[in-house]
Amino acid sequence: NIISMIRCDTMKRRRNKNILIAVLFCTLVFMGIGYAARNQVLNVGTTANVTGNFDVHFESVELLEYESFVDGENKTLMQNGYGIGPTNAEAYMSAILKAPTEYVTFKAVIKNYGNIDAKITNMDVVPTADEDLRSFLSSKGKTLNDIGDYFEIEQVTGYELAPNTLIPAGETNELKIRVSFNSNATEIPDGKLEIKLRLTYTQANGSGTSQTIPDNPH
Repeated sequence: NIISMIRCDTMKRRRNKNILIAVLFCTLVFMGIGYAARNQVLNVGTTANVTGNFDVHFESVELLEYESFVDGENKTLMQNGYGIGPTNAEAYMSAILKAPTEYVTFKAVIKNYGNIDAKITNMDVVPTADEDLRSFLSSKGKTLNDIGDYFEIEQVTGYELAPNTLIPAGETNELKIRVSFNSNATEIPDGKLEIKLRLTYTQANGSGTSQTIPDNPH
């Protein structure tokens, strides 16, 4: 009887061990299936991000109005001296002003051609000069950093492009730039002033890579 009891107890232990092994095996199988399903979802999400189109650039630039006494070749240069660079990555505009009452106003339109909402984090307004204007500044012991002594460059109230401006996918944003002769200037500069607009932007949710417009000289 004692031997029978021992045999019976041994069989029960073996059966319990087999049940435990089976339970552990099933648990591992279900964990593997769950991990595979989760990994598949993550892969689908990654693919969706990779195929997103992130594209913001200038759509158009136009001369709105001007008050200038320049004529002849200089007038033609100013009236035609604006546009968009070869890659649509930069806008430029020109001004030839010779008197305190003179000014010129341009409108630039920025469009989000992508399918991801974008946020403009910054817009640089970069003045440049032709050879005549550089020579004039040099003769006065000045550089482009002193251009404000002769010209005022500003965004028109109500049409500013403020930092962190949101441009939803497929939408546009309009800004206006006015260049005017500085009424406090005591001399009339020679040459042509050119302004370049450069943007820095990112995804609206902050997870995108900032894009800086390259320099496209004209």
